[in-house]
Amino acid sequence: MNSRKHVIRTCWNNDCVAPAHLRALSPKQAAALAERRERRLRGALATMARLRAKPRKLTREKVREIRARLDAGATQVSLAREYAVSTSLIHQIARNKSWREATPFVPLR
Repeated sequence: MNSRKHVIRTCWNNDCVAPAHLRALSPKQAAALAERRERRLRGALATMARLRAKPRKLTREKVREIRARLDAGATQVSLAREYAVSTSLIHQIARNKSWREATPFVPLR
């Protein structure tokens, strides 16, 4: 039987040597603890990223307007200026590469 143990800091501070923060764990236990911590950290980072995300400038209604105006002959440059977005985004909307959810559902006949 392998009696090898890993010393893990429960506070996750690499400089900490406080005896109350140190635990001796088997390699399997140490890996499971690290995985739980990593999963929790990824969730926290994802939440922070969502909170920092800029609000969208466009809505589904605006995208539908843009598509209608493109069909009517408006230029991508003029629409980009009017809606304060990049011409690249207008191009992606026109090609249905972006904002696909704003495309109205057309049933098959």
